[in-house]
Amino acid sequence: VDSRIESGIYDLRIINASYNRDNGKFECRIKEAGLSFNELYSKSVELTVLLKPSTPSIQMSSPIATEGEQLNLTCSSIGGSPTPQITWFNEGGTQSLEAEIIKGNDKDDPTYSILSIIPRKSDDQTSYFCSVWNRALGQIQKLTNSIKVNVNYFPRIKVGPHNPYRIIKGGTAKLTCRVDSKPLVHKVRWMKRDQILTTAFDYDIGRANIQHSGSYMCLADNGLGRVVHEEIKVSVLFPPVITLPDSREMNRNEDIVVDCMVRANPSPIKIEWFKENDHNFHQPGNKLKIRALSPYDAGIYVCSATNHMDPSSIAPDKIVRISNGTMQIHIRHRPGNAIIMPRNPIGVVERSLTLRCEANPPGFPLPQYSWWKDEGNQNITSIFGGQEFTLHQVLLSHEGRYCCQSHNDLGDGSFSCVTLKVYEAPKMIARLQPKLIRKEGDLNFQISCGAIGKPKPVVRWFKDGKLIRDSESKVYQIYTSEQPVDAERGTNVYSVLKFVGPQRMSPANRLLPPDKGQFVCRFENEIDRVESSTELKIKHAPIMINQFNKIAADLAHKIYIRCSVRAFPTPRIEWSFRQRLLRESAYEMNMHPVGPGKEDEYTGYLKVPDVSPGDYGDYSCTAINSMGSKRSNIKLQKKSQPDTPESPWIIDVGFNSVKLGWREGFNGGFNDTLFIVQYNKHDDLLLFRYQKCVSQNPCNITNLYQNTRYFFKVKAANLMGESNYSNEVMAITKTDVSRIPRPSKVHFEKSREILSFRSSDFALRLVAQIETEDSDGTWKHLKEFNLGPDHYGNVVLQNYESIRVRFCLFSNPLICGPYEEALVVDDAATTTTSTEEGPNESWIIFISFIFLVLLIGMVIVVLKCYYFISGRTSFKSQNHNHHTPSAYTMSSSSFGLENKGIAGESSKEENEENASSFYDEKKNNLMNSEGSSLDPSSSLWNLKSSFYHQKKEMNCSLNNEHRPPTRYSTINRVNNASYFPYGDEHDVFGKRERRGGVLVGGTGGTDLINHSIDKRKCSTMPRKPPNLKIPPIRPDHQPSSSSNSSGIETETLAVMASKTRRIIREIIV
Repeated sequence: VDSRIESGIYDLRIINASYNRDNGKFECRIKEAGLSFNELYSKSVELTVLLKPSTPSIQMSSPIATEGEQLNLTCSSIGGSPTPQITWFNEGGTQSLEAEIIKGNDKDDPTYSILSIIPRKSDDQTSYFCSVWNRALGQIQKLTNSIKVNVNYFPRIKVGPHNPYRIIKGGTAKLTCRVDSKPLVHKVRWMKRDQILTTAFDYDIGRANIQHSGSYMCLADNGLGRVVHEEIKVSVLFPPVITLPDSREMNRNEDIVVDCMVRANPSPIKIEWFKENDHNFHQPGNKLKIRALSPYDAGIYVCSATNHMDPSSIAPDKIVRISNGTMQIHIRHRPGNAIIMPRNPIGVVERSLTLRCEANPPGFPLPQYSWWKDEGNQNITSIFGGQEFTLHQVLLSHEGRYCCQSHNDLGDGSFSCVTLKVYEAPKMIARLQPKLIRKEGDLNFQISCGAIGKPKPVVRWFKDGKLIRDSESKVYQIYTSEQPVDAERGTNVYSVLKFVGPQRMSPANRLLPPDKGQFVCRFENEIDRVESSTELKIKHAPIMINQFNKIAADLAHKIYIRCSVRAFPTPRIEWSFRQRLLRESAYEMNMHPVGPGKEDEYTGYLKVPDVSPGDYGDYSCTAINSMGSKRSNIKLQKKSQPDTPESPWIIDVGFNSVKLGWREGFNGGFNDTLFIVQYNKHDDLLLFRYQKCVSQNPCNITNLYQNTRYFFKVKAANLMGESNYSNEVMAITKTDVSRIPRPSKVHFEKSREILSFRSSDFALRLVAQIETEDSDGTWKHLKEFNLGPDHYGNVVLQNYESIRVRFCLFSNPLICGPYEEALVVDDAATTTTSTEEGPNESWIIFISFIFLVLLIGMVIVVLKCYYFISGRTSFKSQNHNHHTPSAYTMSSSSFGLENKGIAGESSKEENEENASSFYDEKKNNLMNSEGSSLDPSSSLWNLKSSFYHQKKEMNCSLNNEHRPPTRYSTINRVNNASYFPYGDEHDVFGKRERRGGVLVGGTGGTDLINHSIDKRKCSTMPRKPPNLKIPPIRPDHQPSSSSNSSGIETETLAVMASKTRRIIREIIV
């Protein structure tokens, strides 16, 4: 005790406190001094010696809990001072659980906390936590233990696949029972109306019917003392089932009511009545009600019921099912008017015919029928009893009037009659001979045939399957005669085909070889047709039918020379070379018929096994038969460029395509000859387009503009070169109306009375047709407006309420696009957007003025350049004492054709020598993609110099006359009487138009050519100088007749000025 008496302090100090010694109640007492020790003051203090509790332990009242039965969890902790606090938590919980606490009396007594729970299925495998704490552990530390509860729970059942489960009748279905329980359930019981169906988890209903509807129950028991069940309702859906009597017999003027009994799942949403063959009859509801029945009410009535089924397995649309039931109502009455079908019967001899009689109304009971034939003169023959009367084999004598009448127990109906006509198919009475042989030149030949038929047959003649039209034929005449036999048997028809006509060689009635073939006379009427044929052969001398009179082959190659001939009788073929007959012993030669369809055509072959230079030349093929002989010359030559295609023609025309065909020329000995088509639009004569057709003939030219005139021509090409172009052929493409645009931004401003509209871009010129609507709703034409390049229209109109616009072709106003009605507005503010988008007239004038100024400036610059170049050229000419034209380069056509040769007048031999020395330097002229020279010096003058060097190198001798090459005729030209062209030039000289060539055109070309070498003859000179190209000159090139150097530049400026004037005119317009 630490006492300080003077201060009144008596403190008790405990050293090494222990629980057993110090834990408890301490009391301080103050007593009176002396012997009395009277207590003056006392105070007690409870001293707690802190001891940590032990780790808690947990026990369960049962190792496995059962759902719904109480379970006690006891948490205990021994020791601890002060007595520890015990708290319960479950897994995932944040709030403590209420529990019963039993405190221990001392440190050796445990403290208990008992947690009582009623387990649920969700508590299975849930952990519970017990936490112990007292002050000896501090504020943070706690002692915790946990236990996991294992709960047995009753079955949870889920039935399916749907609940309720709707099934369509006739479909298959399976009920499922899924059980969640602990312990597990190994079997269940499916029951319906206290009857066990199966102990399996799935119950297969099979094919559903109406009896399968109802409630099904799945029961499960896992031994915990409770049987759990779940119910599923099955509804079998089925379409309406209608119950009606088959028929009802009623009397006239009676009323009838018929109930339509309908069963359906779900119930029908609609029931209605109809009558067969009477679209006007309709009664809604399930009751049919008809008052005062008449014979026309008899018939078959239909009860129709509709329901909507929505099975569980199909979503979301419902299935509509309609069912029909029929009932026939009979009205007792006598038959009505008889009707015979067909109404206009026609019988054919030796064929069958059936007539059917019906009564309207038919009568009830069902009537009987009587047939008879009315012979006239009160002669009536009963022929048959029954509804149908059949003639199994019609004869001409069966023709006549047939009648029918119906009757029953209540009386007779009215009769009806029809007239039967009997026809007979044509029959041949005079046939053609199967085969006929005649000679060429026979006169007055004719063939005839005849037939009889009813009605009168029509005769037609055919040759090799093609109809001979008497009114059009120039080589045949048809004469036909008719002879009626009698009313029953019909008419005899005779026809004669005469081989007469103005196109026959004189005289006009002689036979010709083309008359051979198959002739058919065909007789035809409404019933059938019959024909007779003959094969006519004409004896005639051989006719050569070679496609070409030449053939090409390379040296050391094998070649078969072919000779085609048409002849009858069969000819023999002889071959000769250079007028020397060839023997079969030295040459291989043979002849074969062409084949079916060409029996009179033969092909002879001569084989040249190894072509040598001596084999080239003219071969003669001579065909000989008893009627005469014919010779044809065939030239064997080296392979060459192809011949020009001939006679192109238009096969088909579309909106953007043209199919072109042509007659091919000799291919030069190459089977892989290509064909190129050049074409251009009618308004663009200088812009050519090309299409390689390869070997396709005909060829389809595509990517064309619609409603446009095009010119086409074709040339051939092979490894040796190209042919000339063929003649031109013209075609106009069709118009695709669907592409004509619809007017847009169509507004009518009532305040200013202005109609405005716009068109999208379109390749063809358009005209706007404006229409207004009358008070009666009809539209009438008001006016037209020609659209300009701006595709905008602004038209002043009177005040109309309804206006519409459409665009039509300017070239054909009958071809139009769709209409567009105008939006009528009051003032300009409404159409600000549209009017702002239209072209401003002042802006157009301003822009046109600026563009005109720029064009004038360009013309001035070009003129300056021209005078500058002219001055330099003049100076150069004086220095060299030579009139040399300025270098001038022009583009050729995009396909790059070559000019063949140039001839003209020149100066003396000394001038030629001077020219050759002046132009001795060789130029390296690169060629552009269009075939023209990129070097300005590559002019006609340079070309002349190059030509001069080539002639000099080939030792050409001088001569005073200029002769054309072999096979080319001299064409007199202005200022150049002896000029000769090549094959691709002869058809254009003297003309100012050449579409697609690169040749000199017009009369002005002579002046340029006059500068080239002339008056020479070179025996070894080739037809076309090698690698010699002439810069092309446009078709409209017309230089001055003088030979000064400014001719070409002057022409160029003239062309530019002309184009400038045209552009200015278009802008002003």
